Amino acid sequence: METKERIVQGATELFLKHGVKAVTMDDVASNLGMSKRTIYENVGDKLQLLRACLLAHSCSKQHEMDKMQQMTTVEMLHATLKGAGFNFKDHQREFRFFEEIKKYYPELHREIISAAVRLAVEQLRLRIEQGKSEGIFLPKTNAEIAAYILVEQMEVFAQTERYTSFTEMVELMGHAMVIFFRGISTIKGIAEIDAMIENI
Repeated sequence: METKERIVQGATELFLKHGVKAVTMDDVASNLGMSKRTIYENVGDKLQLLRACLLAHSCSKQHEMDKMQQMTTVEMLHATLKGAGFNFKDHQREFRFFEEIKKYYPELHREIISAAVRLAVEQLRLRIEQGKSEGIFLPKTNAEIAAYILVEQMEVFAQTERYTSFTEMVELMGHAMVIFFRGISTIKGIAEIDAMIENI
């Protein structure tokens, strides 16, 4: 493993475990058994380190999404909704991690969210087009507009102060996804989605 990759991996685990504010560059260096100078030379300061950690996290999530490409649309929705409960502790740590980035590094948070939104809209657009070809979604659905609506809706939910716990947020977003996808579905799609929900 290259030095930079090792630093980013080790720092990400510390940030997820202890929190962004609590972890110092000294903590990262000590945990990795290297000098702070090595970290600064390979990654930069704490802000640059956090950016690298977020980029690595995004690449990891993209890899997970790539593995879903062979699934049908309903299988993908099933995996997405059911998967939220499998690694509850990991998801909870990620939720806290992003909340701290938002609180202490708002500019970095806006930068990361902006890039994530663009990617999410494009991926969802492709998935909706696939669903149309499978007969799951209505053929006249504008995939780009529909994708934009769902992603923006999720972003609004992420900003809400009404649902503050991770479990509440998961339930809120899960319901929103089901309602959204049923809304653009054919009769066949609605039947498959409803059957899928019964199995979760």
